[in-house]
Formats: sequence, structure tokens, C-alpha cells
Amino acid sequence: MKNLNVMRFVCLAFLLCTTLVEAAGVSPIQSYNHAVLQRGLPIVINGRAKGRSGDLTVTFNGETRTATYSYRKSRFSVEFPAMEAGGPYILEVTDNTGTYQAEDIHVGDIWVCVGQSNMMFPMTKMHKDATWEPAAGDQYPLVRMPGKNGWRKSDSIDVIKHMPGTPYYFGRELHRELNIAIGLIPAGAGGTSLWEWTPTEVHESEELKPFFEVMQSRVQYWKEGHLPNKAGVNDYPPAKGFSSTRYPYFPKKGYANPGLIRLEEWVSKRPSRGIVFWQGENDIGMAANYEYLFRALIQRYQAKAGREFPFFFIQLPTYTDQPGGKTKYDGIVGLRDAQRKVAETEKNVEMVVTYDIYSRGIHPAKKQEYGIRLARAVLGKVYGKEIDWMHPKFDRVEAKGPKLLVHFRDVGSGLKTRDGTAPLDFTIAGTDQNFVPASAVLVDGDTLELHSPDVTAPVAVRYAWQNSPKTNLVGPGELPVSPFRSDDWELYPLPEGE
Repeated sequence: MKNLNVMRFVCLAFLLCTTLVEAAGVSPIQSYNHAVLQRGLPIVINGRAKGRSGDLTVTFNGETRTATYSYRKSRFSVEFPAMEAGGPYILEVTDNTGTYQAEDIHVGDIWVCVGQSNMMFPMTKMHKDATWEPAAGDQYPLVRMPGKNGWRKSDSIDVIKHMPGTPYYFGRELHRELNIAIGLIPAGAGGTSLWEWTPTEVHESEELKPFFEVMQSRVQYWKEGHLPNKAGVNDYPPAKGFSSTRYPYFPKKGYANPGLIRLEEWVSKRPSRGIVFWQGENDIGMAANYEYLFRALIQRYQAKAGREFPFFFIQLPTYTDQPGGKTKYDGIVGLRDAQRKVAETEKNVEMVVTYDIYSRGIHPAKKQEYGIRLARAVLGKVYGKEIDWMHPKFDRVEAKGPKLLVHFRDVGSGLKTRDGTAPLDFTIAGTDQNFVPASAVLVDGDTLELHSPDVTAPVAVRYAWQNSPKTNLVGPGELPVSPFRSDDWELYPLPEGE
């Protein structure tokens, strides 16, 4: 037994020594190789010293900072002044084990890319070899994303094919227009609800009390057997508004996705330019809840950033090219509307309308079109580029006897239809809330006139109110008018008497 214990000690000592030797060869700042650092804000360098305790020096762009570390607290953080875009630079750290360098560092703009699988899907899952753009990777080495041993440069097809498609095309378009390094931080996970991107303290906030009260009453209604108990069924009105196809939308307290931690870190501790967001597929059918949480999430991260922090998001697109769509997408119209209302009332928030990019399936392959449209919104709003980027928005409705006048804003040079015919996909209703198709005529560049022989005194209008709308009303740059409604009637009321 004594010899066995000796052997165990020797083996443990050998493994420990081997681990220390291997660790000594790893640079404490290797994650900064080829990195992009945010311009215009203080540059924060974080790392872990290799020595047991002492002082270290960090040198960047001709300036040096000193930090103290210990065996128990080997992490360090130093700050350098803000810089303009440029590079390449070398970052150097010296502790009592040696000097380490990270090379090819550029200062530019960093965007945090958040969402579900449509934000995270790698290029290789979206494209066949024949659809790759020739030599695209050879032209954009300053479009970069973090990797295991430093940042990855989009300088070859072998690298690009493993990058998430929407962020890549978004970043590539920014780089083309701005000619600076663009850093992209994917921080998402497929199949996640908005709930999972919202911290527990937000769930418990005073602002969300009304939200929980409604949820609890609907869940109780479901538990009493009023909703169908068949898997995959979501055709009952309360279910469409307050539950998914699998369960009532009332997640367990504190349930959060691990990606939330990374997102919080990038927003609050590591300077970045803003957030681009694509999420909601997992919440289709939960429109009545979504608006509350989406507002809370945006306000949370803008407050965490502690500065002007733009938030851009993609409104849920069309997942089928069949008019009307499939049953499993029922409720998407309400969620799109919830997204629209948040974008129009929250500060420094812009929504990118994409329902006109038709595809088949929940994972559209045309990520280039989504990424470029997202980039154009950012280029126009944040960088002030003179391009068509803003989609026309519903402003107000005016009743004129048997007709409705619908007014729009942000129309630029004026509304038009893609094919020169009358605007499609408008419905109107009287006080009975029964919507019927309406004929539409462009009165001028920002106003439409609607009427229907079936509605003598219309009071409300809805536009593109389908799972997969086929519409033709656009503004400058062929950007579509967002689906909207003028009414505030409850979309998913409980049946009378229940």
C-alpha cells in the first residue's frame, strides 16, 4: 500500500509538472492575435498572468501600463486611451515568466451579433459549392470573428465557410463601405426563446408584473383543459397568443441561456459599437408576451452599455413562398406587430423589414440578402451614409365616411408599387372588428385611400396581415412597408363566457 501511494504521488507530481510546462508555453494574450478593438472608446486589455505573483507590464501603441497579480488572482485588466481606426498593432505583455506578444491587431468597429440559429448558422450549412462567391475570402481579411487561439480573418474560403452567415455578410458590407476593420461577436444559440436572453432580475421587475399576471391567468386556463392536448396543435386563439406548440409560455424562474453571460460581458465590459439581433422563431405564437420582454431586454443592454448603444433587429421574415403560409406559423403576424411597436417606441432601435425575401423553411438560405439589408440600415442610421435604408412606416389612419385615408412617414421620395399596379394586401374593418379585403389607391407619396363595398363605415386597417404576405408596396430602394395594424384590439381574446 505504501508503494502504491508513492506511485500515486509520483504520477500526480508528473502530471502537475507537465501541465505547468504546457501552460507556460501558452501566451496570456493569445486571444488578441488578429483581434479587432473598438475605436473611439477606451481600449481595455484583459488577460491572465503566467507567473505566480508580481507585477507585469502591458505595452500597446507606444504606451505602457502596469498591473499587479497574485497566484490566487492572476487575471489582470488595463486600459489605454481611445484610438482612431487603424493597424496593424502589436500588443506585448511581460511578467516574471517572460514576454508575450499578440500581433496583427486592428482598431475598428465591433458589432455583437445575437439571436437564434438564423444568426448563428455557418456558411457551410447554407451554401453549396456552386453558390460561393469567387475569391470572396481573399478580399476581406479585416472582417474578423473571435476563435479558439485568436481572431479568425475572413481571408480564405476554408475560414469563411465556418463563419455564421448573417454576421459575415453584415460585416463584409460594413467593411466595403467604411474601409475599416470590422469585428463580429456571435453570441447566440439556436432554438432559444427571448426569455432565455433576459436576465432573472428583469423577469422579477415591477415593470413585468402585468405581463406575469396575464400569463398566469392564461396558463391556468390551459391547465383547466380549455386548450387542445395534442402535440403540435396550436390552432386555438389563446394558444396562438400565449403559448408555443409544445407548452404554455411560462418558463421556469431563472431559466437563462449560457450565451447570455457572454452577451452581458461584451456589452458591459468589452467596448463595442452596438448589437444586431435576429430572434423570434422560437416565440412564434407568443405575440401577447413578446413585446414586454423585448422592451425589457433592449432597455437592459442599452443601460448596461452606459452610452449611446444602437440596437438593430430583423423583423421575422417569411418562411414559405406559399401565400398564407403554413399552420405552424400561425401567430407570426402578431409577433411581427409586437416587434414593430417596440422599434417605433424605443430609443436608438431600428427594425429591418425582410418578409419580402421569400424562402422555404425556417432557416432561409439567402443570408446574404438579410445581412446586406441589415448592414444598410446600420450604414444609414449609425454612419450617416447617403443610401436608401429606411423602410416606410405607418403613421395614422383617418376615417372619411366609407373610405379610410392611411398616412405614412419616412417615405423619402414617395411610396410606389413594385409592379405599377394598385397596392395589395390591405384589409379594413368597422366597429364589428371583421376585417375584409380592401381596394387601395395611392393618393400621393405618403397617403393611400382604402375602401370596400362590404364595410360602410371603416375604422381600422391592417396590412400584410398573413404568415407569408405577397405585397408590392415599397419606398425608396425597393424597401417594403412593414406589416402593421391601426387598431389596438386584442388579437387573441378568450371566448366569451370562459
